[in-house]
Amino acid sequence: MGFRFAPLLSANSLETDGVFDGTVNNGAAMRMSIGPYGDLFFAENYAFGTGLFYTVKRASVLTPKSFPKEVGVSSEGSYNLQYLQIPLTIKMFTNELVRDTRFYVQCGGLAEVKLAEKPLDKNVNALYRYYQTTSAPGEVLRLFSFADFGMVLGIGAEYEIGGGLRLLTGLTYNRGLTDVMRDKNLSMKNNVFCFDLGVKF
Repeated sequence: MGFRFAPLLSANSLETDGVFDGTVNNGAAMRMSIGPYGDLFFAENYAFGTGLFYTVKRASVLTPKSFPKEVGVSSEGSYNLQYLQIPLTIKMFTNELVRDTRFYVQCGGLAEVKLAEKPLDKNVNALYRYYQTTSAPGEVLRLFSFADFGMVLGIGAEYEIGGGLRLLTGLTYNRGLTDVMRDKNLSMKNNVFCFDLGVKF
């Protein structure tokens, strides 16, 4: 068992149609992921890797000039998406190629349940204002689906510092495989690069 903290770069890939035609992604931004993890070994150098991570991602787009919005409203529409993640992966470890250090490769899937979606800068948020004006009075705005599923690819190293403790460092890529938008004219998938830091007990 261990505990992982991972600063991450969050970006999106888009497919657009209709009123969203010409909308593009708004680059990448730093967010974070944190939580416990575990490696369940079923052979000397092979383990089933899982965990329970609280992760914040950014969903952000730039709408075109043709997009309907009020005068003075920004072309940017950004949200923070909060997820509870459960990785389901295989981790393959080397022997000690360097003293007290084992390297690993990780691959598998990632199941995610959305905890919340938070619009940024509501007063000028193009997505929030658009859905606010097109929704029924009193309707709760839910732009994003309740779950996501992706694949995980990672590399890293564990360094034994003594007393059964190991330090973890690594790089993980999470590629979203499902459309997280509820609007049929705007398809969005999440892409995340994590800089893994942690300690294993």
